[in-house]
This record gives sequence, C-alpha cells and structure tokens, in this order.
Amino acid sequence: MSSGKRFFGSRATALHTIQSALADARVVRIASAYFELSGYQLLESVLRGKEIRLLIGRGENQQDRIESVIKEFNHSLSDFSLSDRSLVIQGMYQELLHGRLLVSVGAARDSGEQPYSSLDARYLYHHAKVYIADHDRAVIGSANLSRSGLVSSIEAGIETEDPEDVRWFADRFDELYGKAESINAPLLEILAAWLQQYNPFVVYARSLLEVYGLPDSSVPESLPALAAYQRPVVSRALQVIQQHGGAMLIASTGLGKTIMAAHILAYLRMEHNVHSALVIAPAGLREMWRRTMRMARTSSAEFSYHSLSADDWQKNRQVHILEHELDRADANTLIIIDESHHLRNEELRQGFFKLRNKRLIEAVQKGARVLLMTATPYSRHINDLNAQLRILPAPGQQQQADQLLPAAHWRVASAHEISGLPVAVVLTAPTVVRYFSQRDAEGKRYVLFSGDERRFFPEKIHLHNRSYVNELDSLLLRLLQSDLLLRSRESDPEQEQLFGGAFQVGIRDPLLEARLIHQFCSSRRQVESLLHKLSFAGGFEKLRFAKQAQLSRFIGAQAQELQNGHDKQTEHKVAILLEVLKSHPDEKVVIFCVYRETARYVQAALTRLLPQVTTACTVDVESDQLEQILKAFAPLANEALLGEGPEDRPSIQILVATGALAEGFNLQDASVLINFDLPWTVLTLAQRMGRILRPWQWSREIHIYNLLPDTMQKPELYMAMNWKERLLQRSSEHSRLADIPVLVGASETDRGVELSSLANALQSLGESDLGLDEVLDFIEKAEQYQSSDFLDDIALLDPAEIKAIHSLPAGIRSSQKDDQELLYLLLDWHRHSWPVLFRRSGQVFQDSRQRDQILSRIRCQPDTPGLAVGQLLEPSRLDEWQQLCLENWAASHHTDPTAITIRAAMLLRP
Repeated sequence: MSSGKRFFGSRATALHTIQSALADARVVRIASAYFELSGYQLLESVLRGKEIRLLIGRGENQQDRIESVIKEFNHSLSDFSLSDRSLVIQGMYQELLHGRLLVSVGAARDSGEQPYSSLDARYLYHHAKVYIADHDRAVIGSANLSRSGLVSSIEAGIETEDPEDVRWFADRFDELYGKAESINAPLLEILAAWLQQYNPFVVYARSLLEVYGLPDSSVPESLPALAAYQRPVVSRALQVIQQHGGAMLIASTGLGKTIMAAHILAYLRMEHNVHSALVIAPAGLREMWRRTMRMARTSSAEFSYHSLSADDWQKNRQVHILEHELDRADANTLIIIDESHHLRNEELRQGFFKLRNKRLIEAVQKGARVLLMTATPYSRHINDLNAQLRILPAPGQQQQADQLLPAAHWRVASAHEISGLPVAVVLTAPTVVRYFSQRDAEGKRYVLFSGDERRFFPEKIHLHNRSYVNELDSLLLRLLQSDLLLRSRESDPEQEQLFGGAFQVGIRDPLLEARLIHQFCSSRRQVESLLHKLSFAGGFEKLRFAKQAQLSRFIGAQAQELQNGHDKQTEHKVAILLEVLKSHPDEKVVIFCVYRETARYVQAALTRLLPQVTTACTVDVESDQLEQILKAFAPLANEALLGEGPEDRPSIQILVATGALAEGFNLQDASVLINFDLPWTVLTLAQRMGRILRPWQWSREIHIYNLLPDTMQKPELYMAMNWKERLLQRSSEHSRLADIPVLVGASETDRGVELSSLANALQSLGESDLGLDEVLDFIEKAEQYQSSDFLDDIALLDPAEIKAIHSLPAGIRSSQKDDQELLYLLLDWHRHSWPVLFRRSGQVFQDSRQRDQILSRIRCQPDTPGLAVGQLLEPSRLDEWQQLCLENWAASHHTDPTAITIRAAMLLRP
C-alpha cells in the first residue's frame, strides 16, 4: 500500500479524516463491525444524497450475526448522545426506503477460502474498518460506525488515494458485499416502528411488563419454576419490599403462596438485600417451611404463633430462641409471616399491643424486612386487615420503638381498597381462572405449574343442602324467651370463642343470644359444655349474669331433657352425616366443625358407627402429630409440596377439623367437604370452599354439603330474637349462589341475622350443580376484594401481544389526556426499569419510588385514544424535552446519562 495520511488519536480525529475523504463521493462503501445511529448521524451531512453500501462484518453464524446487529441497532435508537433524534431517524428511514442506503451483514471469513494477505487477515479477524469514496479514496483503520468509534475512542488508521489500493479495497468489498445478506427490511421495520405514534396502552403495557419483570438472577434449581400468573406477583412483591421495607401478599388458597415467598426470598438474597429469613407460621406448617427454605438455599429459623405469643421461655424453649432471633433481626433479615390473619386481634388493652404483635413491630422498627401472607385477610371486620398492615413499616416515616400505637400506619377503610394499596399485592382465584388458565382438548381448564405440569380446576361443583331436626330447640327457645341472659357487667374483651365483645350491663344482647343459637345448632355435646359453664358463677372467666341463681336453677332443671338425648343412639344431625358419608364410600372427606367439643363428638360417633373407616380429628394434637395426620389424609398434596415420595403409612379417609385447619393447610386430596356446623358468615363459607377448590392433578368434580338446622325456619325463633322485620328486608329469591353475599350482607352487630339469612339462602338453593365460574363469582363477592390492577391488566395481554411489545424498539412514544402537562419516561438503568414523570422544566414530578401512583396515572385500556395530531408537540421539541429530563435525572442519581436508556415515552397534556 502506498503511503498516505495517517491518524492515531481521539477527539474526533477519525471522524474528521473520514468526513474529508467522503465529502465528494457519489458511492460510499463502509465496512464496520458495528452500526449505530449515532455514527450515522455524525456522517449524515456528508452522506446525504449519496448511494451508501454498508457491510456489517461478524464472526458468528449467519442467524446469530443478523440478530445481534439488529438488536444493537435497535438499542442505539435510544442513545443519549443523539441530537435531533426524530429528524435523524426520519432521514435514515427515507434513505433506506428509497434505496439510497443499502445495509448487509457478512461473515468475517468464508469457509474454505485460502488465507488472505496479512492486511486481509487483520481486516477479517480484527474487524479493521474501511470507508471508501467511489474508487478515489479509502480510509482503513479501527473506527466503527458509532459515536465511540468516530469521536470518543482512541482510534488509528490511514487514508489512501492510491488508485490501485483503493480499487483493490473496493473490489474486495463488492465481493463480500455480494455474498452478504441484506437487512434493509428489518431496519426499515425498526425505524418505522420508532417513528410511529403508539396507542397509549402499548406504552402502559410495556411499562407493566418491564417494571414488573423479574430480575435477571437465576433462582436455585431446587425451587419449582414459577407459573405464569405467579411471576408478576413475585416481581411486584420484590419491588414493594425493596421500596417500603415490607409487603402484604394476599392470594387465594391453592395458588402457591409458599413457593412465591421462596422465590421472593431467593431473589432478595441473590441481590444481596437479605442474608437470612425468620418464618412465623402455624405449628403444623413449620416443617414444610423448613424444607422450602432449604430449597431456597437460605439460612432460616421457623417458629409457631404459639411461641410468638408465649412469654415464659422456661416453659417453652422456643421462646428464648425466638427472642434471640428477633433481637438479631436487621435490614438483612426477611421476616415471613404465613397466615398473617392470626395477628388480626392486635390490642391487649387500649393503645397497647399484644405480645406477639409487639415483638414483630419492634423487629421491623429495627429495620427488618417483612412479608405478610394470607388467603383470608379479614374475618369479621376491616380492622382485622388493618391490624396486620400495622406490622409493616409506616408509610413515609420511621415508627417509634414504643408500646403505644404509631401515629401513622398503612390502613384501608374497606376491603375494596386493599388491591390499590401500595404495599399490597392481591391475587384471586377468579383472576387466575379467567385470565391465566388454558383448556385442554376436552375443554377442561388448567394452569401450568413448575413449567409444564398441568393442574386442573374442578370441572363441576355439586352443592348439597341437607336439613336436620334440632332436638334441643324447645330448650333453646325457653332460654331465649326468659330474662336469664342479662349480663351483670361489661364483658372482658379478651373472652375467647363463645362470648367475645363488649356489652352493656342489664341489657338483652342479640349478639350474645346469636352465639347461643349457633352452639345449640352445633351438637348435643357442645350444648352440654355450654350449659355447664352457664350453671355457675365463674363458669366463664369474667362473664357474669345478673340473675345467676335463677339461671343455675333453670339449667339444673333441664338435666332430664339432656339425659333423654343420651338414650337415643344417634341424633338426627349425625344420622344425616352418615347418609352423606355412605354416598361417597371411596372418597376423601373433610368435615368442618366450629367448636372443639363438636369435633371430638363427631369423631367419636364416626369411630363407633363406621368402624371400618379410618377417621382422625385435629383437636388436641401436637404439631408433629398434626403433620403426620395431614400427610396420611392428603399425601398427594402434602408430599408433592415437600418434594417427598409416598410413604408406607395408614391412610386416613375422613378428617374432622375445626376452622383453624381451614387456614393454610393442604387438604385438596379431599373431593368432599361437609360443613357440619354452618359457619357464622358468608365469608367463612367461601373460605372453607376454597380449601378444596384448589388446582389438582386431574380434572374432577367436587361435592360440598351444608347441614342446615330447622331451627332457622321456626317463627318462634324470629319472634324471640326480633329478627322477623330485618329478615324480611333481606328476603329474596336466591336463584344463584353468587347472589348470596349481596343479599345476606354482613354486620358485626347483626351476626345472628346474617347466620339465619345464610341458612335460609342456602336452603332455597336446594341441590345445585354449579359451574366453576359461578362458584368463583360467589367467593369473589364474599371476599369483597379483587386482584391488584396490574395483574388484571397484564392478563389482558396474550402471549403474541407480549412478544410483539417486547420486540418494539427502545424509545417508542405515545400520548394521553391528563389535567397537567407532563412527560412520562420509562428508563432502563442498571438492569432495572424506572418509571418517572417530569415537568416541562425537565425536573422530576414523581420519581420511581412512587411507581404505583405513576402507573396508576398512565393506566389506560386498549381502546384509550391518544392525543389529536394538533395537540402533539413537534418531534424536535419532544426530543429536547426528553434530553433535558434525562440529564436532570442522571445528575440526581449521580450517573452518566449515556448509561441510561429511554424505553418508552408518553406525553400527557390537558
């Protein structure tokens, strides 16, 4: 090669040399390993109007190099260094469209060719770059067609005007160019996609997908893969914990809260946000949590609610260990509180916490992160939910380490508000079924677990309502019609189970009497226990009656009536139960009772009357024994969860349980559920049904039986309780199960009316074969809350739409009406997405810490229109605004703006 002009340096040395060489050319040939829009912009003034042949050389296989070139070019559209971005992109689009810019991708070296000269080898293997002007001049060097190559980096090269050298390079270029594959079409597609003004939902959807996308880190392989509906939940919970220090995850039974929590913990650990976990769970679930934490490869300690509530470490060694762990808890600790509704009764006395709540709040005040989890966030009143929310770090301020209630904490006024609370993530079964399920060839609905494992929802739910004669109704009515139940003084707020609540002295109390009715409808054994306690002063810890002496004599006089009941072999309610069980001889059955005495009574009756059937009861068993009972009753559900195989243990066919077992335990081996005692509320009924409506290994039908006392049908009861007028106000034809939550209603002070209304409503339904949708509709209305908005919106996108949105170039734009002029930018920095709203001045209006409010503000539907053309800003003015915003945001985060990518933008204007 003849001697020519040489360059070796930075400060645009390469750029000036190349601009000078190409200025008068008609045909420009460029060979480069990289092609970025910023490089094209730097040469745009000398390339305008010329025919440009661009060859991108790569050493990968054909498909890989094409994909990588297109991906890099796509990314370069958001390069911070671009000025007049819209004008440059529009100009390149026109050049490509009219054939004046031709771009191809070629291999670094053709297989089977002879080695080239040393210069050729350097070019091919070291990606030497060539810029050729016609056959007159050529610049050979190291500068790629990018801002870095032309301006920023130290580059070296030589310019030659020797005709022989220039023609040799031009001929060699044309030879390789002829073998390369054109990428004009995909580049045109990318540029057209960038120039398009998008529907606002596209920008909103991209924001949802990227903001709620999971980190790039890989979780331990020992953890089951997340299902499609679980991924955005885990992502959202991670962000809430990182932003607010804690989160509340509310998810319907059977949707995998435990696995989601394990993934949350694994991601936090891999991101070095936590080092250990402390788990609070019902005693029977501790072993399951131990194994789950091992799958998450995280150091952990697991404790029961009993230990959390105990204050004497000498009686319970776990208390001493728990206190030690809570004392050590800091910002590197995640406290997982499973079945957090156990914390719903928070105050010991006015202004002071119960010990279990106090311990957790103090640990959180020291900086520990916390994850609350439940499927049943409240039972009777919204204060149940607010008591749990109080465990979370207070919004926007540090809580004081004091026994007194903090001045500010997260709270809601109704269940409907929980889905929009910044610290809550809500996932309901109706959302999963409606938006995330699929149908097999037979039309049966399922969701995918652990990657490709199908779990089926019940195909049909059979609702059976069976009436029974309550033999003690006459005794109940005599007691209600007397004045013997007047209370002598206000009751103790701590009184458990039977007579809770505060009451005025000497006033007949409908709630107290409603509780009495409920127990009389439960079982003869429960009535005996109740009457025994009523028969003497001190039968209850602090409950006293104004006419205790008369009440005691009345109870004593009824002894013969109770004794007559013992002479009967089986009361009618148990006889109905036996009929139901005999109609399902080969199926697993779970029987729910409200009272422990009733549960014992039912198990004893079944053991006596069905000796060939293995029956177990969950009352009076230790946690280790309970775990063995659950495995024997529901081996498929529990052993699959724990990663075990089947064991050689006796199989339990019928499980008798109290309401406590309706929370958190895996009972879905059972396909028959019997409500031996009608629950107090519609909500409790819905929660019980949810226990066996979980996705299962095969499609099946479910049977739910409600045993209804004829007590609720008796006019004398309505008269005694003054219910008649209120019941008439609620009366209606219950044609659908889903109507019941609305028609029955719920009231803390009118529980007896609700109980009677529920019984009557179910009675009117009779025998019903229900579809899954109607049952889910019933549960949703009873619970009164829905999935978080972002989950419903993500669910609107099918896989094809998600793929299309991910393929769009960086920097897509849209617009939407708003009451202020703002610019929304979705930024990508340090592999995380940052939604930000900016003022016209370029200053931040709302930063990504307020992502919920930001995404709520731009939230829209697929048919939401953008602004009219006349309301849009000129593209160049929008470019300037974006550039200003980016510079200011980068400065506030102490970073280089070139490290930030604009993924999407939305103009908001009145």
